[in-house]
Amino acid sequence: MQSHAAWKRLTETIFLSPVVDYLPASKTVPTPKAILGDIAGAAGKLPYSKEVRDVNEIEVERLTFGQRAADRVAAIGGSWWFIGTQSAILLGWAWLNLMAWTEHWDPYPFILMNLFLSLQAAYTAPMLMMSQNRLAARDRLEAHNDYEINRKAEEEVRAVLDHLSAQDEALTKIVETLATRMNGTAQG
Repeated sequence: MQSHAAWKRLTETIFLSPVVDYLPASKTVPTPKAILGDIAGAAGKLPYSKEVRDVNEIEVERLTFGQRAADRVAAIGGSWWFIGTQSAILLGWAWLNLMAWTEHWDPYPFILMNLFLSLQAAYTAPMLMMSQNRLAARDRLEAHNDYEINRKAEEEVRAVLDHLSAQDEALTKIVETLATRMNGTAQG
């Protein structure tokens, strides 16, 4: 309400005073630069909340080495390149062990290959979960950031509506003043 009163005083000062002063006695009209300067000065005093930042920048600043590693493992482990490469390695492993001419280092049930795959799964799964948990936290941060942006936009819309309401009141006073002056000059 305080900003509404300020806008009302400002619009009355800018619009009502020069018109009333100009009718019929005065010859001074305010310059557009003076009017725009007053409006810009009042607009600079609008209430704004804290600065809204890019969530990606905030997230990059806060990442630890472990979080970066987990994201990298998730990016590589969840790609078609990784699936194709791992499939080629496993097929090559099986083919070399089945067709080996001299010695089979991992004979048919491929126990050594299963051991390596189990170790890979044992280390990859927790890293994928860490990455997913961090992404969930990032989504919460992004949702909060969206909330802050919406709240700031609502404050700005409310300030513009207050300003328009004050202008409506000022224009109504101007019309009433003009009507009174016109009636006064018509009768006299």
